[in-house]
Amino acid sequence: MGNASGGTLETLDAAYRLHRPVLDLDLMTLDSFAAGSAIRAWLKELLRTRDTVRLNVAGPRASQAPTGYARAKEALLHALRSF
Repeated sequence: MGNASGGTLETLDAAYRLHRPVLDLDLMTLDSFAAGSAIRAWLKELLRTRDTVRLNVAGPRASQAPTGYARAKEALLHALRSF
């Protein structure tokens, strides 16, 4: 939903600082199919080297990005259909 800021940026910074895997997608520039495909490929790659994966989804507040939740949900549903 544009450049990361606020809590979203803090989440990204923490993940990088802790050397956690990160997939940062801008749902304003990707449709749900493209975002879901990117998520699915990223998760499959992670699962090649790990038994489990914990997924943290972060984004701006609804007041800043009213369509953010719906876009993220649609992309995640697309990504997880193949698992």
